[in-house]
Amino acid sequence: MPEQEITQRVFVHRGQPRVRNVYPNWAALLGVGVMFVGCYAVAAAKWMPDVSNRPVLALVGINFILIGLVVVVRIFKGMRLRARAREARGQQPWRYDYSWNIHGTDDGSGSSMVKDVMAVGSIGFFLVPFHILVYDDPPGDGGFILYGVLGLFDLIIFISLSYVVYKLLRMLIFGRPRVIFQQFPCLTGQSMNLIFSGGKRLANCKDLRAELHCIKEYYEWIDSGEDQSATHVNESIYRDSFHFSTDAAGMAQLSFPLPKDAVSTDLISDPNANPPKSPHYWELVITFRRPGIDYEGIFLVPVYRPA
Repeated sequence: MPEQEITQRVFVHRGQPRVRNVYPNWAALLGVGVMFVGCYAVAAAKWMPDVSNRPVLALVGINFILIGLVVVVRIFKGMRLRARAREARGQQPWRYDYSWNIHGTDDGSGSSMVKDVMAVGSIGFFLVPFHILVYDDPPGDGGFILYGVLGLFDLIIFISLSYVVYKLLRMLIFGRPRVIFQQFPCLTGQSMNLIFSGGKRLANCKDLRAELHCIKEYYEWIDSGEDQSATHVNESIYRDSFHFSTDAAGMAQLSFPLPKDAVSTDLISDPNANPPKSPHYWELVITFRRPGIDYEGIFLVPVYRPA
């Protein structure tokens, strides 16, 4: 029998949020300002006299330019998303809140690994000027603090790279399984029928686990005395699961009954709303435990309320 919806708060860990943040337009000015500071640092490294370490200053400037560029790009993406939502007003939400492939989806292992590599590379590039500075001009008394901070970041990069290698090995072992939608979208109050296609590497496997989650993403403010900090939260507000087996082709028919009053997918987060708008979405998690590296695939599935 499948497990029923949960009655207590259950949190799930996800490496990267799916929130499609819609930042306010004025935040683009912040990105432009950061880019301006970066350009100034690069220009100073090239033309200003009496600069002691030009490569370090230039690298710091490039870091600022890249950070500002990322902010500006995200702002413009948010503006385009808002415009698309306004144009599609009155239409079904699955037409504008996500670029769905109506036939199915993969587990996102490839794109996730690319994002992880880019994130690790960005942190590593940010640390390069500080390593050069320490190498060219070793700190004297009290330098252990700087060494400790740099060492901590280097350890984080090493652990992150190790995890990327683990994900690469998992993808090489299991490939990129897919979930095929037998209807699009999947409507609340009806059954969600899917076909899991694991390929030859997951053929004739028994005791795989399928777990459907409805995830609510939000920020939870933690008050610790005079300071407040925001923690990103992925809360599973509905869950259903069962075990299944695959056939000789690595395929299996999956079916989940969707409650009539279930929350519809909404991948647009608007911080200007009052109260702020929390995105919701549905994920199908397929796991298979085996000696060595286990398989875990997370599939975003289109669950919406009927129009």
